[in-house]
Amino acid sequence: MSGPVLSLAALFLVLGAQVCAETGGEPRRTSVPVELYFDVSSWLSTGEGSWDIADIDGSPDVLSELEFKGLSSLVADVEAGVRLGRHGLVAGAGLGSITGGSYEDRDYLGDGRTSLFSYSSGEAANGDDDAVSYWFVEYRFRVFGPGLYHGKGAGGDASARKGPGLVERLGRLDVVVAYRRWRERLVITKGVQHRWYDRYDLGAIEGLDSRYAFEWTAAGAGLDAVVPLSTTVELLLRGLFYPDVSFEGEGTWNLRTDFRQDPSFRHEAGGGDGWELRGALTWRPRAPVVLTAGYRYWSRRAGDGVDTLYLVDGSTIRTRLNNVASSREGPFFSVAFRL
Repeated sequence: MSGPVLSLAALFLVLGAQVCAETGGEPRRTSVPVELYFDVSSWLSTGEGSWDIADIDGSPDVLSELEFKGLSSLVADVEAGVRLGRHGLVAGAGLGSITGGSYEDRDYLGDGRTSLFSYSSGEAANGDDDAVSYWFVEYRFRVFGPGLYHGKGAGGDASARKGPGLVERLGRLDVVVAYRRWRERLVITKGVQHRWYDRYDLGAIEGLDSRYAFEWTAAGAGLDAVVPLSTTVELLLRGLFYPDVSFEGEGTWNLRTDFRQDPSFRHEAGGGDGWELRGALTWRPRAPVVLTAGYRYWSRRAGDGVDTLYLVDGSTIRTRLNNVASSREGPFFSVAFRL
């Protein structure tokens, strides 16, 4: 955590230096406004995920694949930010549980997902309060919008104007640079083995209590846009692209006696990408309170990674992690205080 903390401190120093530079160290009629905000939100989302590996010699090209579906989660999020003129810094974190979901596990003997020889499914969830956890840091640069400067130096005394000006009516546009980490921990239980050709249940997988944990790290940039609909209601739109995404995962397969249990295997992949999209409506019933309701979507993917198996005799086997992907989407609600 020391790296992010030092980065935050350095960015605050840069913002402070910007203020001094713009004021020139002397009293002027133009001053840089300061805005502070604190936000508490909840996100009710449903997640999907998958990964597949190839055999050590490349054939089968898909030896095994695992899919997670319907991973329901309620996450509580807290974030805080400061804006000095054009420059803004936001940091936040969230925790939540995974209340429900399912998995499907398939193994193949032939290339192109042919000769399926093992097929099972069951539940994937985790009721721990930190089954989902994440943190993020964002730098925001105001390209267009009101309130960049106060006083006559900004084009007249703002207090003397009556009603919103053209800039206020058009809204705001920010460039966003973001760094995010997202982690989930899944518990796989209540497995059922199926007959491969007709999904007929062959019976429960007794004692199944396997674990899979994964973390996405993403850096990217995008735009935040705010469009006023009235004096108290605004439309918020966000789009971020992450060209630098990496993945780490660990699994503990408790019924595999030939695997170690701390962990049984590890996944690593880089060179991925991802998206984050958000749309919302805000209502400001009375300053400084702002209420927001909207919908959020994010996705991550990576490939050409490494799957490392740890055997009980101390040896390891490396295969190819072909693809790994995750996504989440759902409604969110927040209460913010802006000063």
